[in-house]
Amino acid sequence: MRTALVALLFVPALAACGVAPVQHGEVPSGPPVWRYLGQHGRPLAYDGGVCTIKVPHQHKYPPAPRAAFVETGDGFADTRPIVPYWGRHPHGGRTCTEPGWHLHLEAPDVAGMEFDEELAAWRAAGSTAERGEAAAP
Repeated sequence: MRTALVALLFVPALAACGVAPVQHGEVPSGPPVWRYLGQHGRPLAYDGGVCTIKVPHQHKYPPAPRAAFVETGDGFADTRPIVPYWGRHPHGGRTCTEPGWHLHLEAPDVAGMEFDEELAAWRAAGSTAERGEAAAP
């Protein structure tokens, strides 16, 4: 009886023991990367919005939605308009509360918006730039 009890105690320990496979040959490649030619929209799974990098660069996420991008030999180019905005403003029936200079993929709502040459961005009509915030990068 005692021998059977000792054997039962070791069975779960042996079942939990695993062996890791050994990789022979080439090391598997890392995650895929996609090359972008400049500013572009980001997938919603990666916080959405617009990537502000103006030069060719890479990300670990694919272009999405795919139909909005053109693939060239050098990378993906976003075909949607990328529009600069400043501060809180009406946008698509809602209010964008992003402070300072930022980008959207949509044109401004005509009503209640004006283009500010000094800021090089659209802003809510009658609003002014808050002190201490930088203009366009």
